[in-house]
Amino acid sequence: MQNLQTFEQVWWVRIPGALARVSRLFSTISTDGAYLRAWPLAATVAPVLCLVFGFLTGWLHFSDGIVYTQTIGVMALFVLASGLGAGLGLWLLVGYVLGDFLLFGHSHPYDSSIFTGVVVVRLSLVIVYVLLAKLVCLVPLVSRGLRQQLVGGLKLEAPVSTIVTAVVQGLLQAALVWVWVQATPTLIRPVFTWVEGTPPVDAMRPLQQEGLWLVALGFLLGVARAILESLPAAQRAVQANRVAVARSLQARRLPVPMRLPFWFPAIIRALFATFMMSGIIQTWFEAISFFILLLGAQLLRGVIATQARAFVQFINRVPIILRIVAGALVSYLVASQVIPAYWGGGSTFLPVLMTAASSMIVFSLLLPGGTQPRKEVIA
Repeated sequence: MQNLQTFEQVWWVRIPGALARVSRLFSTISTDGAYLRAWPLAATVAPVLCLVFGFLTGWLHFSDGIVYTQTIGVMALFVLASGLGAGLGLWLLVGYVLGDFLLFGHSHPYDSSIFTGVVVVRLSLVIVYVLLAKLVCLVPLVSRGLRQQLVGGLKLEAPVSTIVTAVVQGLLQAALVWVWVQATPTLIRPVFTWVEGTPPVDAMRPLQQEGLWLVALGFLLGVARAILESLPAAQRAVQANRVAVARSLQARRLPVPMRLPFWFPAIIRALFATFMMSGIIQTWFEAISFFILLLGAQLLRGVIATQARAFVQFINRVPIILRIVAGALVSYLVASQVIPAYWGGGSTFLPVLMTAASSMIVFSLLLPGGTQPRKEVIA
């Protein structure tokens, strides 16, 4: 039993404490799912299994494909494991990246040159890994945070409280998985297009034809997670883990964040978003245009956060889920007008890029950040 507690602390306390020296977000992700500590064996074995499974999947791929989107069974297992907590998803991701990047033979059939094999193909894999991180880390973490905002303040008696929480968690998790299913087949294209290749049909078909199974699985795992978290033993485990991580952080001298002018991270975010959208960028003109629009959205967000504090305080009083829904509706209305009007069936994705950029401008107004007090989500 003592050994189990030691290994538990490694996964759920010591590693999160060490990650906090790099990023509070990484630390928060690694503790999401700590309710599993109510069952010491599960809390000890589950991260190991996820790490090993991720590593073997990245190394062997269990198919003839070069990306995980070509195997619906692998993606289902990703959703199954990470649906119980972003902490498990993190170890899936770490294992997959190690196995895929270091051991899987990414020799591309379109170009066998050293530059393509070592630089271009490996750089495109960053997009593959970021998309996987969104599924296995951000989906469970964000859905839990939104669920807490929606039902955390409701005064409901058991078992009604458990039922409502479970349904809301399931719906939110399913919705985020659905968004991932819709976006990933397009965004993952650089693995093929950056070396003058055409994405094979089997890289897109599993998500396009069977993606709803992942959505359904996301719903079921969200419900299961909420029910498990509602158990008294699980709630005590979460609280105990929160205290242990807080003590670990107090014992460490965390680096003081550098104060950067708001335009610097705006440039970095715009560059990264342009990189992530490169699957639908055809020319340098499109890339530069998209970057400029994104940079404008990020600078606008920075100006609002620093100069329009009254507006920030006002907008932050609105529940974040309502702002997300409002932003999604506005983005949909813009896209429904722009894309049919300017997309004549050619190969360019420029109308899609422009509507994506306009959507980010909308969300920069609705989600300005700034003066809203930050709450740590360590559970």
